[in-house]
Amino acid sequence: MMDRLIQFVICRYHEIPTSVAVGIPVVFCVGTILLLAFLGAKKGFRWSAGLLLLEYLFLLLLLSVLTRTTQAARSFNFTPFWSYRAIHEGRIDLLTQNIANVGAFIPIGLLLGCAFGNVKWWQVLLVGGVFSVLIETLQFVLKRGFTEFDDVWHNVVGCMIGWGVYVWIVYLIKKIAKNRIEKVVTFNPN
Repeated sequence: MMDRLIQFVICRYHEIPTSVAVGIPVVFCVGTILLLAFLGAKKGFRWSAGLLLLEYLFLLLLLSVLTRTTQAARSFNFTPFWSYRAIHEGRIDLLTQNIANVGAFIPIGLLLGCAFGNVKWWQVLLVGGVFSVLIETLQFVLKRGFTEFDDVWHNVVGCMIGWGVYVWIVYLIKKIAKNRIEKVVTFNPN
C-alpha cells in the first residue's frame, strides 16, 4: 500500500528532486535572513543551523529512500563489517560506498553542534544512529536499497566526525579570542 502511494507521488510529481534541490537553498536563504533579522546574530545563527539541519535530513531521506526504485525482493546483510572483508577480497567499489556513507552524515554532526551548541557526544551518537536506523528500516520495509549494518556504522562515524569538527572549530575560536584579550591586556599603557 505504502509502496503504491510512493510510486504514485513519484510518477505524478517526477520533478520532486529538482524542485527540492532548488527549493531547499531558497528556503534556507530566506529563512536565515529572517532569523538573523529578528533574532540577532547568535540566536539567528543557531536557528538557521537548525533549519539547515532539518532540510538536510529531509533531503538525505529523500535521496536514500524515496527517490529509489522498488526492488522485487528485499536485499540486506546484517553481518557486521562484512564490507571490510569484501574490500579486502577486491571489492573496491564498496570502499567508495563506505566513504560516501561517512561523508553523508558529517554535516549532521556539524549542524547539531551549530544548532544546539553544547550538545554532548552521546546525543550526537544517538541522533546519528536513530536517523541511520530509520533510513535502513525504510529501505528494508519499502524494498528500496540495500539494508546493512555497515551503513549504520559508517553513518554514525560520519556524524561523530562532524561533531568533532564542530568542537575543534569552537576550541580554535575560543583560543583566538583568548589570545586577542591577552594582547589587549598586556598592551595597556597604564
